[in-house]
Amino acid sequence: IEQAAEVAAERGMDKLKFEVQDWFDLPAEYRGRFDGIINIHTLCCFKTVVPAIEALCDLEPRWIALNALFYDGPLDVLIHIRDHTNPAIGDDNPDGDFNVFSLPLVEEVFRKKGYEIQHEAFYPPEPLPRPEGGARGTYTVATEWHERTQFSGPVHLPWRFVFASR
Repeated sequence: IEQAAEVAAERGMDKLKFEVQDWFDLPAEYRGRFDGIINIHTLCCFKTVVPAIEALCDLEPRWIALNALFYDGPLDVLIHIRDHTNPAIGDDNPDGDFNVFSLPLVEEVFRKKGYEIQHEAFYPPEPLPRPEGGARGTYTVATEWHERTQFSGPVHLPWRFVFASR
């Protein structure tokens, strides 16, 4: 938060305010208070995405920007990496989750809540090397989808940016 506020101030946006909150547990007075909500890299830790998207929309921001792992079809995929070199990431630790959600489902949820959405696939601007020993960590592989398709270990990471607005 401090870094975002510093960058905003350096760029003349000193009236911009950032807050970190649990959007499932906000008091009613937060409804309609936000111009926008940014959510980065957390949705893939949820077992289902619909309640999370609905809760964000129920806060009534003008826009929501997020990134997550999405499949352009009617399927969700629940993935949990069991890292045998890091016992701290047990089966109940969401840091091992790489869940992929149905993009058409997410589009439908946003539309029902009164939002129009735009989305775009994300690929790194440069190739990323594969971690040694098959360890966890994002790397890229040339595939029929893109020359820098992302993986972590054996898992394909179909990152997308989504922007929803009223």
